[in-house]
Amino acid sequence: MYFALAGFDLLTVLLGLYLSHRTADIYAGSVAVNHEWADRLGGYDRLRRLAGAVNAPGNNVFDSHHVEAESTAMKEAQRAFEEGMTIARSDLTTRVAPDIAVPLIGDLKTIQTAMDDMTAEARLIFSYFDTHEPAKAGQRMATMDRKYDIVNQAFGHLNEHIRTIQASHFSQQMEAAHRVQRFEWVIAALVLLMLAGATGYGLHLSRQEGAREREREHKQQLQAMLRSEQRFRTLVEYGSDIILNVDDARTIRYVSPSVTRVLGYQPDDLVERSLSDFLHPEDAPGVIERCVQSFREPDTDRPIDFRFAHRDGSWHTLNTIVNAGLDQWGTVSLILNARDISERQKTEAEHRALQERFANILNIAADAIISVDDDQRILLFNRGAEQIFGYRAEEVVGQPLDLIIPDRLARAHREHVREFGTGPTSSRRMGERQEIAGRRKDGTEFQVEASISRITDRGRTIYTAILRDITERRHTEETVRHLAYYDSLTALPNRALLHERLTQAVLAGHRENKPVAFILMDLDRFKDINNSLGHHYGDLLLRQMGPRIQTLLRQSDTIARMGGDEFAILLPDTDGEGARQVVAKLQKALEAPFAIDGLTVTVEASIGIALYPEHGLKAETLVQRADVAMYAAKHGGGGYVVYAPEHDHYSPHRLALMGELRYAIEHDELVLHYQPKIHLQSGRVIGVEALVRWQHPHRGLIPPDEFVPLAERTGLMKPLTLGVITAALRQSQIWYREGLRLTVAVNLSARNLQDPQLPDQVAELLQNAGVSPEHLELEITESTIMADPARALDILTRLNRMGLALAIDDFGTGSSSLGYLKRLPVSEIKIDKSFVRNMAEDDNDAVIVRSTIELAHNLGLTVVAEGVETQYLLDRLTALGCDAAQGYYMSKPMPAPALTRWFHESPWKVTMVPGDADSKAA
Repeated sequence: MYFALAGFDLLTVLLGLYLSHRTADIYAGSVAVNHEWADRLGGYDRLRRLAGAVNAPGNNVFDSHHVEAESTAMKEAQRAFEEGMTIARSDLTTRVAPDIAVPLIGDLKTIQTAMDDMTAEARLIFSYFDTHEPAKAGQRMATMDRKYDIVNQAFGHLNEHIRTIQASHFSQQMEAAHRVQRFEWVIAALVLLMLAGATGYGLHLSRQEGAREREREHKQQLQAMLRSEQRFRTLVEYGSDIILNVDDARTIRYVSPSVTRVLGYQPDDLVERSLSDFLHPEDAPGVIERCVQSFREPDTDRPIDFRFAHRDGSWHTLNTIVNAGLDQWGTVSLILNARDISERQKTEAEHRALQERFANILNIAADAIISVDDDQRILLFNRGAEQIFGYRAEEVVGQPLDLIIPDRLARAHREHVREFGTGPTSSRRMGERQEIAGRRKDGTEFQVEASISRITDRGRTIYTAILRDITERRHTEETVRHLAYYDSLTALPNRALLHERLTQAVLAGHRENKPVAFILMDLDRFKDINNSLGHHYGDLLLRQMGPRIQTLLRQSDTIARMGGDEFAILLPDTDGEGARQVVAKLQKALEAPFAIDGLTVTVEASIGIALYPEHGLKAETLVQRADVAMYAAKHGGGGYVVYAPEHDHYSPHRLALMGELRYAIEHDELVLHYQPKIHLQSGRVIGVEALVRWQHPHRGLIPPDEFVPLAERTGLMKPLTLGVITAALRQSQIWYREGLRLTVAVNLSARNLQDPQLPDQVAELLQNAGVSPEHLELEITESTIMADPARALDILTRLNRMGLALAIDDFGTGSSSLGYLKRLPVSEIKIDKSFVRNMAEDDNDAVIVRSTIELAHNLGLTVVAEGVETQYLLDRLTALGCDAAQGYYMSKPMPAPALTRWFHESPWKVTMVPGDADSKAA
């Protein structure tokens, strides 16, 4: 019967397996087909993106005006699109049934036709730009967009056809699977019949198995008794504790084998020996007394610690339980169960010493260290906490933690700690260090930086916090932030802060579909005021501009000083008409004269306006186009101008320079002038800064302000920088051979700090010139770093690892933060000349310079002051502890031959290369 049931069971299972396999095949086939069509959809989505790439250059040419580049980009995208279309048509022809493929191929033909129309329209737009007819190109823009919409609609029809095909295939496969599943119900009924028969036969087998089970249990009980006896014997003979059996004469009769591992003896070395022979003389009387007591009162455990001689002569402390009892022959004897606790005693002593050292550390730590229990009552309050909070430890221990927390924050803080203690995390740290508010004994509040941890011991949680008073650090950071984001002369936002706010305004305008107006204003003939009255009066005028303009603006508007006599105004949610109204008010306000130290001064301004989104979609674009409009207004005789594309062509001079700059770089028309840096304490020249000039064959010597921005825009900054470094290293090698030990500094731009090849190229230039890296210094401004901070940090780190010195130029005029500056591998900060120049007249600038010097020295950095033009400034900087200075008072920038003569004639001496004769000293 058993075999019959088994055979029936086997047939049923095999049939069920076949049906399950059939169902799985159906589902697998369906999944494979769906994957195949999903892959096709992915390919068609790629074709749609390529169609967008073909369309994009026709739009981009309106912003870039680079017809050749945009036309090339469109051709590349069109080639990729044609390749994708060929693959898609081949796939449908060879892998898809004809009745399905035909409508899809028709959709592809429709897409191809629409793409051809759109591409032809884009080429027409390019031709209008070639013939300088941007207005006609703009008229064709809407036509091209409509044809691109037709392309997208054709792609939509194609996707709808494919989804219909997928849905039909899925329905067919599900119907096949349901037919198989209906047959599986028959299999389930057969299984139930099989289970009924197996149940009866199983009852018979269970009775037989019960008898065999009882027999097995009896055998297992006997084996367990044998194993228990064996374990006891093993425990005694091989356990870590020592078992000694001692008679009433204190003679050792038995000792367990563990004595060899613990004390170095063989058991036979102790048997028949007196216990007293191995006891420390100071401990022997106590042990003997304990043994006598045990014989008097047997069956009582008596603990005792005593020292026992090791085989090597050392003393080991044994923690022992002494008990007397009858042995197997009925004789009373002692059993000593001893455990070596020498290591434990040593560890406990070390632990006590560690606790004492920890207590000393707690008391000398400058940071506050505070521990509280589950109820947030203070358990520990070190001396650092006493100094920071003003309480003595005995005043606060046992008190609630709320005592040192401001009342308004106490409840939230208790909840925060409670959530940390009961949360699911197993971490001991409460996140990174965070800033919280504390309260001193006198009630004053202050900011602390805190790190909190927890330890749970026997169900009790202890929270420990390390706190540091950061009041002074916050003040320093605020000072540096003000330097970074506000103009030192006018206290208005500077270029960096304005750029941030303009970027945010553009993003908000995009989200909320609102306009943004940007106004750039330059004072006319301001240079005449400086030249006739002096820079002091010019600065006083600039300081009055901000308050006067601010009265015309809303709370949400921003006025900033861009530098020199240039101001910018940001007007969020303002269109062109609103901007014109603000400009009219601005011009009216400037009609009133300015009173400066008893003098009356009247100024006018040239104003440029750029609008979002009409004139640009990015902050940089709006600034550039407002600048173009402002210069158009200046060339037109004042007033204001709203940006228009034709204004970009108002400067043929700049366009000509742009075309000649590449030739100048390739044919060595660029020359270097050098300005020395003087160490203030020693009066020695410690280095020079290389400043590039363009020796134009027809225009004469062109300053860098006129051609470096062109290099930035035309992609020539890389060859320009590498050319300057090459020339500087060549001159450095010449000076070195003459015995002059000088560091040559070269400026880097934002584009240089985005070039990952720069470190390798600089290393190659150093090797080719045979110059040690320590003789080259690279200067970067804060604004160049913040253009792409992550990439800049990577490149600067690689340069620093090569041994190059790095310096931050024009410090205080950029947009970096103190937290980011601390991460930069720089060794020098150069204070911008705008702060140094006004130290004599403006106490605020003097405070800024002094704070910058102190901050840099606290960070371990060297400080160089730029723009030193008088003996007074030199003496003042020396008194403030400034390390070095450069400026016209010591020397203006000059060519290398002239500077070499200056080295020998000036009172400032140059450090000589070790080993050179003193006669070479300059």
